[in-house]
Amino acid sequence: MGFYCYFEILFYFVCVTIIPPYSADQLTSSNNNTETQFPLATICSKIVNNYLLQKSKDGKIYNRILAEAGNKFDLCELRTHAVNNINVNYFDLVFIYQLVYNIFVQYESSLKIALSMYDPSNIGIVTIMAASQATSKNKLFGKKLLKNSITNILNQYKPEENKLNYQDIVEKITKEFGSQF
Repeated sequence: MGFYCYFEILFYFVCVTIIPPYSADQLTSSNNNTETQFPLATICSKIVNNYLLQKSKDGKIYNRILAEAGNKFDLCELRTHAVNNINVNYFDLVFIYQLVYNIFVQYESSLKIALSMYDPSNIGIVTIMAASQATSKNKLFGKKLLKNSITNILNQYKPEENKLNYQDIVEKITKEFGSQF
């Protein structure tokens, strides 16, 4: 009986000292950090991932469905991944979620670079024409997901204002799509 009591105490101390109490908080905060760093990528990946979740079976997404999603959302990276792995019947859904998110992170990063080219003083304000050019060349807005949103947002600005803040665009898109999640 004493053995079990000592073992329980030993087990408690081993678990408490090995797993620091802040480890779970760090994981969540880093995840929230990427969501705030790439909000448009987060929104787009949630839209695509919700579609994939509806089509998945037992946490797996079949190659055919992945190719369909690539066609539906005009994501050549998903179609290419499906074609390159034609011998694989299905993929793990978590892997595909990460793949989709990384695709949109690349798109949003290139958008930030394009907008910064039109903003030499680096204050986050560009002209409406510059924003229109940067977004039209970016795959994030050229795709089927956010194309209408950016058109509606840019049309809200009056020509005499002629300046907009990148964060305003992000906030308006987040408000528009935020209610869906």
